[in-house]
Amino acid sequence: MTSWDPDLGLSELPPAEAVRVVRLVADRLARRLAEEIEARRLADDDADPGVPLERDVLGQELLIGEWIAEELGSVSQARMQRGSSRLSDATDGELRRRVVAELFAFGPLQQWMDAPDVEEIDVNSHLHTWVSYVDGRQVDVGQLWSSSTELVAFQKRIALRMGTGEGRLDTASPQLTLQSADGSRVVLVLGGPTEHGISTQPRIAIRRFVLPRLGIGALADAGMFPSDLVGFFEAVVRTGFTVLVSGGPGAGKTTFLVELCGLISPMERLITAEKALLELRLEDYPERHPNVVALHTRQANSEGVGEVAVRSIVELTAG
Repeated sequence: MTSWDPDLGLSELPPAEAVRVVRLVADRLARRLAEEIEARRLADDDADPGVPLERDVLGQELLIGEWIAEELGSVSQARMQRGSSRLSDATDGELRRRVVAELFAFGPLQQWMDAPDVEEIDVNSHLHTWVSYVDGRQVDVGQLWSSSTELVAFQKRIALRMGTGEGRLDTASPQLTLQSADGSRVVLVLGGPTEHGISTQPRIAIRRFVLPRLGIGALADAGMFPSDLVGFFEAVVRTGFTVLVSGGPGAGKTTFLVELCGLISPMERLITAEKALLELRLEDYPERHPNVVALHTRQANSEGVGEVAVRSIVELTAG
């Protein structure tokens, strides 16, 4: 069972209280982790930072392991002050497991994040989440959170855990785009009756890139465009023409662009400039692109400084 299951099976705690404890502790730990990430980012520049904490999952887990005992100890203390018994070792261990799952996984969305045939996950509200599959199916999997407020808390945990100091999800910044460890694009939109957001409901949109890189011909075989155009695309790329790829959401722009890049000679040095995230991920396929540099923009931090725009990246690479 996972931490969002209302029947946690913990005899000492009623199901509703168990869910509340897991999410309360997860929220507190997420805030502590975000503060630690920011503190290390602001540390002495002369020190050797090693791997930044925001990209060091093992380091994050070790910190959470140290802190979680304090947080659950506070829960036990509060119970004893109310005249109840402290948490047993078995319950403490189970709560630890569920808190870690809530922090380092995608909670009730994790089962679809793990599915190889899921392409998009759209949380429209706490009542409705739509899952889109690579074969075109769209399924409403129903209610995954008990309230809009609970969904907002889940959003903010994701923002705190996955953020790198530049982005935040609050009234001043009601939309945030992040990238998960597997490369998925995660868009958080603040909303609902208790928030000054930009939507009637809190929303999450996750775009996963699950299609294999099989070549431009495979896209024609899949029906993206007539097979007669394969030779045309090959000629356009190899002669160095400028190509503009456009289309609506889910049209296959990224997939198509990746395969166009696959037509570029491996002898060429490639530099990519993307907005906010690295979605092309050309560096992941050195057999195709052995000499590639991937760059992306960065939004300003909470003090309004540190922004890196696409123009700056282009000017840097052209210089």
